[in-house]
Amino acid sequence: QAWVKLHVVDLWLSLGKMLEAEQILAQVTDLRHQVGGGGFLALELRGLPRVLEYLESLTSRQYSHILLEDWRGLSPNSLRHLRLQTLGKEQFWLDGQELSFDLSRCMELACYFLSHPTFTLKEALLDLFPDEDPSRARNYFHQVRYELERVIPGFNVKFGAGHYTLLSEHLRITWDYDTVLRGLRSNDAHINSVAITAYGGPFLTNFESDWVQNQRDDLAKMVARAGVRVLQTKFQEGDYLNCLRLASELLEVEPYNPEINDMLVKTSAKLEGDLTARRILVRLCQRFLRDLGEVPEYLIQLRDHIVNLN
Repeated sequence: QAWVKLHVVDLWLSLGKMLEAEQILAQVTDLRHQVGGGGFLALELRGLPRVLEYLESLTSRQYSHILLEDWRGLSPNSLRHLRLQTLGKEQFWLDGQELSFDLSRCMELACYFLSHPTFTLKEALLDLFPDEDPSRARNYFHQVRYELERVIPGFNVKFGAGHYTLLSEHLRITWDYDTVLRGLRSNDAHINSVAITAYGGPFLTNFESDWVQNQRDDLAKMVARAGVRVLQTKFQEGDYLNCLRLASELLEVEPYNPEINDMLVKTSAKLEGDLTARRILVRLCQRFLRDLGEVPEYLIQLRDHIVNLN
């Protein structure tokens, strides 16, 4: 929870929302005191230079300055920062420098290794190379494994007792997929909202293995589910403008989600009146008819009763 909140602080700082950042940072400091130390947070701060810069601007008497002291207690050479961007586009960075690889599926396998603390070769080949010749798939797997270890110091996939295990000593790894996933799993609506904002697009858009497609689809569904919860809260609070904006963004993720479509129409009626809501309903019905061959019953009912929405 404290790790996720640090990323929330980073987001607020990037948006220039200093008061919001200070409030969340105070909550992080509270959690630091509750566990009796901040070593676990200091490791996370290595990948958040914007938050570190803000902490350095604090005086020693300010409440959250102790997080900087925790950070300074680490050996400056003890960790290197590996960052993976996998939502919307794919990139590796090591200490801020973009990495390049000779083999095209290095990103995909790196994500698989990060997602599976331990796995067998058989499991990996079934997940990543189900339709390929087993001998060729096995050979390629090891080529990528060695390529990752060659380019990324400290990234080691070790074999023992029939299983492979990722060892990443002296590496601090941040991964946008994992950050968003943790935020979506939170019970805090505010953290859910930040995770939805941080969702940069589909997972690994240039890869099509069964495993990638399942991860991509599952994450999109989680974004939509969390989005529906946030939409309902905003609607109940009367925050119709932000509700409408979020509903429009979520339709890019899950265009056929009934709750999102329903909220888009109802919010449009609240903000702009029944006529605009009817026009949006017509467009939605046309899209369903074009893409799926039929209009769902809930849209038909909504169209018939739109006049009563207000």
